[in-house]
Amino acid sequence: MSIELTNGLTVNLDQWLYILVTAEKYGWKPEGTVAPGDVSPDEWDGNDYFSNSYQFVTDSDARNLAEALHWAIAAMRDDPFSSSKIDVFSYLASKARLRGFYIG
Repeated sequence: MSIELTNGLTVNLDQWLYILVTAEKYGWKPEGTVAPGDVSPDEWDGNDYFSNSYQFVTDSDARNLAEALHWAIAAMRDDPFSSSKIDVFSYLASKARLRGFYIG
């Protein structure tokens, strides 16, 4: 299963989990996602960052995610095996810093 973000990034589920776990390690505190339009907010699990339901990550949550990824990138700079991770983290952080996104 792949995770497609409306900011242009597509990753597999393991990569997405790694991104989120790493962001939490560097200070991101998930605010929760907003229910997709076809689901009642009363029925939505706001902790769902993993389904392809087109749930929305808010602007503030995305900015906080971006900040944590910047800290992670700084910590990885000295590891020669981290260049591909840094590329993905940098791309996501640059987009998330600007606005929220859908997970689909």
